[in-house]
Amino acid sequence: MADSTNSAAALSAANLFNVKGLVAVVTGGGTGIGLMITKALAANGAAKVYILGRRLNVLQEAASGIGNNIVPITCDVSSVDALKAAVSQIEQDVGFVNLLVCNSGIGGPFGIKPKPETTLDEFISANLAVPIEDYTNTFATNTSAVSLLKKSQKLLF
Repeated sequence: MADSTNSAAALSAANLFNVKGLVAVVTGGGTGIGLMITKALAANGAAKVYILGRRLNVLQEAASGIGNNIVPITCDVSSVDALKAAVSQIEQDVGFVNLLVCNSGIGGPFGIKPKPETTLDEFISANLAVPIEDYTNTFATNTSAVSLLKKSQKLLF
């Protein structure tokens, strides 16, 4: 039977969520939730965190406020060529990735933006009137980084 003391230590949050020495990629890592993820990875010992986004100035500003282990890369996750270029840069720099955080995405679609006086029936009717393709396109954009990285056949994991 396993020693419960060792098992408990192995299951501690500090051990389970340890990122010390890992190489991470955070799409959309320059703002919002992605920036907070980037800061958390850096603060908890990630060796290098690549932040991908469309606006280099935003990425550079984010990186300068965190530390020298943050590497900004301009990349539109909906572009195969942009993803291939990002993969190539990371491959040349470190050759691998331990953690990919797919945080880039778009919001929507919205049939209506609810107001305090909007009823549930109005909200449901408006959102069901949105073409299903709009929902499909939102999902495709929000998940494209992984699928396009796989298609590039240079997945570094």
